[in-house]
Amino acid sequence: MLPRLRASAKKTIGLLERRVSSSKQNLKQTNETSGFVRNQHKAELPPDAKATPAATPKPPSPSTTGASSSASSSSSVFSSWKFRPSFSKYALTLGPLGVLGAGALLYSLSGNADGGSDDRRKSSKWKAESPFFNRSNEQKVFNKNLKGMPGVITVLVGPPSCGKSRFLKEMVDQLGLGQDPPPVIFINSRLVRVNGPEAISKALVDEVTSQDNLLNLSKFPDLVQGILEQVSMVAGVKTPVGNVSFNLGELAKLFKMDEENLTETIKKLEILFKSIASLPRKPVIVIDEANNLMDWTEPGPSQPKLKTMLDFLVAISKEANLVHVVLATSDYFLANWIKGKGVATNNFRIHVLGDLTEEEAREFVYGTAVGATIDPLSVAAPGVAAPVVTWPGIINDPSEPIAVPGGAEEQWQAIYERCGGNIGMLKQCVGAARELGSWKDALDIVVANSRSAIEQGFKPKVIPKRDELPDWFEDQWATVLQCLTTAPHHAVLRNELAKNLGKGDEERGDEIILSMVKYNLLALRSYSTLARDLPREVYGVEEEEVVTLPSAGHTWAAKRILLKRKRDAYKSAAELAEKAKSKPKKYFNLFTFHFIYWQLGRSAGGQAPCWAEKGLDGGSPSLSPNLSDT
Repeated sequence: MLPRLRASAKKTIGLLERRVSSSKQNLKQTNETSGFVRNQHKAELPPDAKATPAATPKPPSPSTTGASSSASSSSSVFSSWKFRPSFSKYALTLGPLGVLGAGALLYSLSGNADGGSDDRRKSSKWKAESPFFNRSNEQKVFNKNLKGMPGVITVLVGPPSCGKSRFLKEMVDQLGLGQDPPPVIFINSRLVRVNGPEAISKALVDEVTSQDNLLNLSKFPDLVQGILEQVSMVAGVKTPVGNVSFNLGELAKLFKMDEENLTETIKKLEILFKSIASLPRKPVIVIDEANNLMDWTEPGPSQPKLKTMLDFLVAISKEANLVHVVLATSDYFLANWIKGKGVATNNFRIHVLGDLTEEEAREFVYGTAVGATIDPLSVAAPGVAAPVVTWPGIINDPSEPIAVPGGAEEQWQAIYERCGGNIGMLKQCVGAARELGSWKDALDIVVANSRSAIEQGFKPKVIPKRDELPDWFEDQWATVLQCLTTAPHHAVLRNELAKNLGKGDEERGDEIILSMVKYNLLALRSYSTLARDLPREVYGVEEEEVVTLPSAGHTWAAKRILLKRKRDAYKSAAELAEKAKSKPKKYFNLFTFHFIYWQLGRSAGGQAPCWAEKGLDGGSPSLSPNLSDT
C-alpha cells in the first residue's frame, strides 16, 4: 500500500512541477503586458534565504491577507519564489495528503483557484462595476500624507458604500509598488474581530507576520537579526540566529507566541517600529470598519486594555512619528467615541471621503464619449507610461448578460434624487433595474432602507436599542427633518441645529444630535479637502461641523414622509372640525384653531423651518400647506 501511495505522490509532484513552470512563464508574460495594467514590484529574498527553502515564510491564504488585498498580490509573491528540482525530494516525505495540500497551494498561487488567471483579473481592473472611480484627487492627498512623516491618527469617515474600502485597498496596493515598500498592517474588521484585547492582538500579529511584510523585511538582514534579538529578550526566550530567512521564521514564531496577549504584542510591535524607523518609508496601520472597536468588551467598566490600545496608536503616530494610523468607518459617531475614551482631539484628525458630484455620478452611470475624468497618472506604476483610461458607464457593462431597461438616460433626475453620488446606491439601482426589468421598481427598492430608517426615527421607544437608549422624542426628529430638508444643500451647522433643538439650550440640543448620530440617523460632516459633494460655503466662515442625513435616499424619503404626515394631520383636523360643528360656536373656533396648530406642529417639528429666521425660505410656513408632491 505504502509503495503505491509514494509512487502516486511522485507522479503528482511531477505534474505540480510542470504546472509551476507553466505558471511562472504565464506570470512573466502577464507582467510584460503593455497597457494600463500596473506592474507589480517583485520582492526577492536574498541569496542566503533561497538556500533554506524550509525557512521561507509560508504564503497566507488569499482570503485572509489584509496587507495586500488586490487580486494581483498573490502573483507578485509567487513570482519571487524560486522552486527547485529538489522540491520533489522534500515532497515525498509529506505523504499523499501533504502532496494534495501542496497541490492546492500551488494551484492557488498559479492564479487559477479563484476562477481565472492573473492576466484576466488585471484586464478587468477598469470594468464598470469597479467601485473605485474618479478618486484621483483623494489619492494624491493620501499619497502625500503617507509619504511624509507620520502625525496624528487619521479618522476616515464617509457615507456607507461611497467606496472607502476600495479606496484604501488601492492606496495599500500603491504603497507596494515603489522601492522598498513599507510594512502595512491592514485589518478588515468585517472579516476579523477587533472587539476585545485578544481579538485585536491576534489581528495585529496575523498582519505583521504576513507574507508581504516578511518578504519586505528580508531585504534588511541586519535589521531583522537585531529585531529578533530584542523581541527574544522581551519574550523571555533564548532564540538562535541564522540567515535572514531563518531569522524571519523565528521572529514570526515569537510574534505568534502569546498572540492573544495584547500587552506583549504591543511590546513586540514597538521594538519592530523603532528598529525600522531609519527606513525611508514609514509603516502603515489601517483598521477598516473601525466602528467595530465600539463593541469592545473586557472585564470591568474601566476597560484598561482598550485604553492601552488607543494610547499605543497615539504613541506610535502623534508622539513618536513612527507609524501612519488610519481608522476608517461609515459610522460618524466613531470620532465622538474615541474622544469619550480619552483620546484628545489634537491627537486625531477627521477626513471625509464624500460621494461623487452630480457630474461624476452621471459619468459613473452612463460613461462619457470623451473618457471619464479619472487621472491616469495617479494609477500608473512608477516608471510606466500613463494608461489611456475610459469609463463605459455601469449601464454599458459588457460582462452583464442582462441589459438595462429602455429609457435609462431619461431616468437620471429620479436616480440622482434618490441615490445622489453614492457609488453603492447607484450600482444597486442599476443592478435592480437589470434584474427586475423596471426602473420604477428599482427606484423603489433603492430607497427602501432609507425610508425605513426615517420612519424609525419617529418611534424612538421601539427603535432597536444600542448600549444607550434613544435621547429624543418624535417631535424633535420631525424638527430635524424639517430643518435638513429645507436647508441649502440639506446641511445645517451643528451649533445652529443644537440651539434649535434645545430651544436655546445648545448643550441639550447637542445631546439630542449625538444620540441620533449614534443610531445612524444623522451624519456629522467636518470640512475636508477629500469631499466635494458639499460646497465649502455650507461649513460657514469658520468651517464648522455640519449635520446632514446619511444619504440622498434619506433626504428623499424624509421629504415624502413629512409631506404625508402633514396631509394626514390636515385630514384628521378636517374630520374633527366636522364633528365639532355640532358643538357650541364659542368653543368651536378656539378648539379647532388649537387642534390644527398642534397637529401641524407634530407633523412639521412644531415650528417654522430653521431657515425662516434668516429669511432663507421666504418666511414662516403658511397654515395652509401645499399638498402637491415635491
